[in-house]
Amino acid sequence: MGKMRGSQNFIILVISLMLGWTLNSVYHVVSSPEQEQSDSHLLYQIAVFQIEMLNSAFVDIPNLKATQQLTILKQMAYAVDYTHERFLISIGENKVAELSSLKRMMDYILRLQIGGDRQLKPEEIRIFIDASVLFKQLYEEYAKLMVEDNDGIVAAVNKKIHKDDLAIYNIFSRKLLQ
Repeated sequence: MGKMRGSQNFIILVISLMLGWTLNSVYHVVSSPEQEQSDSHLLYQIAVFQIEMLNSAFVDIPNLKATQQLTILKQMAYAVDYTHERFLISIGENKVAELSSLKRMMDYILRLQIGGDRQLKPEEIRIFIDASVLFKQLYEEYAKLMVEDNDGIVAAVNKKIHKDDLAIYNIFSRKLLQ
């Protein structure tokens, strides 16, 4: 009986030490400012990758025929928007420009698709072509937004991103208001 109690105490001690070590590690990861910077930088890198993918999807716009083909563009825009919002939260919401144009583009695509699958009109395709020119600029600027050495934001680049985003936003807003 004494031997059994000793081994149970030993197991409890080992589990307690493992739990304590795990909790201590988690505490240091959560409270470490260096880790926050790394997390922000990782989210930034993911956002850049997703923006690059969305930018490459714009290349196929002139070849689109039907509203259903816009689904991939809508899904990619959603993924970029989601990741960019998480990046904003990690870095501080007022430090980086929002990408409001993504939601506006998703709204426009939804409006086109709401009536079911149909042929795209040339003027509808033209809207995406016009937006793609600006989005390419936005992508190129976004790739320069964060300084790698200290995870700082380049203010001049952030302003250019905001300007391009606003121009894209206005393209889709004008169409949505017609």
